[in-house]
Amino acid sequence: MQEEPARAVRGHRHAVRRRDAALPRGDAVRLGAPGLRPRLAETGAFVAAVCAPGGRERRGRGFAITVRGRLMHARVRALARAHPGWDREAWAEPLTPPDLLATSLLFSQVFVDGLRAFGLRVTREEAEDWLHLWRWVSVLLGVDDGLLPTTESEAARRAEVIRDTQGPPDEDARRLVGAVLGPG
Repeated sequence: MQEEPARAVRGHRHAVRRRDAALPRGDAVRLGAPGLRPRLAETGAFVAAVCAPGGRERRGRGFAITVRGRLMHARVRALARAHPGWDREAWAEPLTPPDLLATSLLFSQVFVDGLRAFGLRVTREEAEDWLHLWRWVSVLLGVDDGLLPTTESEAARRAEVIRDTQGPPDEDARRLVGAVLGPG
């Protein structure tokens, strides 16, 4: 897959309403307690590597991390399906295409919305460049190209659909946010 140089940045839940796409209920918070900060640091390193000059080239660090992410998602899906505690009736398939789209939108549209909420000026062109970067990353991660928005307005509509189908946060989600934000 080739990146379009002119567009390079100068980066769902579905109706079942399950809270955790990768692990049986509650495990995300239990695993998050000791491993949360390193996981957040890994995510930051991923974003930095993808955005670094040369990071998306075939041998670039961002490319390598992204491909490892795709392999990790495949492994998580296989492990979850094989786990005796995975309740397929309640949770459906792990890491579904809508789940991956939701994650892609967090890195793209939701991020841009957050910058604007803090009062930063982000032009439509800058927003769509950022969206294009994360569209490229998402395709490399294995997200179906047809699910990914190509414009900021399309991304906003898809994000709205995901928000409308998520349902309210459950106790696991509240504990995870509490762990991220810390005491106080």
